[in-house]
Amino acid sequence: MNCLKYFILFIALISTSIHAKSRSQDSFHVVTVATRNDPGLQMLLHSCQYNGITIDILGMGDPYLGNGQKLLYMLEYMKDLPNNDIVLFSDGFDTLFLNDKKTILKKFLAMKVPCLFSAEVNCFPEPELCVYFPPSPTKFKYINTGNFIGYVGHLRQIFTNMNPIPNDCDQRQTIRYYVDGHQNEINLDYYCELFFPLHALDRIDFSTRKKTKTVNCLSTGTKPCIVHGNGLSKHFLDDIYKDIYK
Repeated sequence: MNCLKYFILFIALISTSIHAKSRSQDSFHVVTVATRNDPGLQMLLHSCQYNGITIDILGMGDPYLGNGQKLLYMLEYMKDLPNNDIVLFSDGFDTLFLNDKKTILKKFLAMKVPCLFSAEVNCFPEPELCVYFPPSPTKFKYINTGNFIGYVGHLRQIFTNMNPIPNDCDQRQTIRYYVDGHQNEINLDYYCELFFPLHALDRIDFSTRKKTKTVNCLSTGTKPCIVHGNGLSKHFLDDIYKDIYK
């Protein structure tokens, strides 16, 4: 009798685990903003297709007001989503995915943080605010809003409190919010576990492997899930795309 009881309990636990795994996949949303078509967008979509990722494109055909507009798009997108859903945002014209949703989600959940923003080596666009950032274990120290992931309820609260201005720089607004006493609300991807912004790096700072479709951040020893050709590094992104997807 006891054996039967434990067997039933074991089956129930397995069923619950499978259901939770399936539900977590269904409640994980991948989003970008693009008001027009662009070769960079096509590269992003190709990388998503290769990795089996469906990405929601916000703003297509709308007039472009400024980078702050994407924060407003995200607020509207998350408006009716459950607080415990997870959303990942990636810039539309200069990012590439290197992993599938399962891998990305597993990495994020293992960090046990409510949200994670990309971290870059420059404090842009207001370098004078760099003194307000805490020490980083790597050279990737400052907020980059080209990629972020987090629980809907947490991100919705951050962006609501920021009261985004559409024609102002989204990164400027996020950095000002961060240094104005909100460091505990935003976690940064110091080791480039998920996000790898390439601006101000040299070609010797990373390597690519076509066979495994991976990019290695050599200073942190990690294999990021998404690379970002931000700033003056678009040529690096083009090289990575050719190395891996062509």
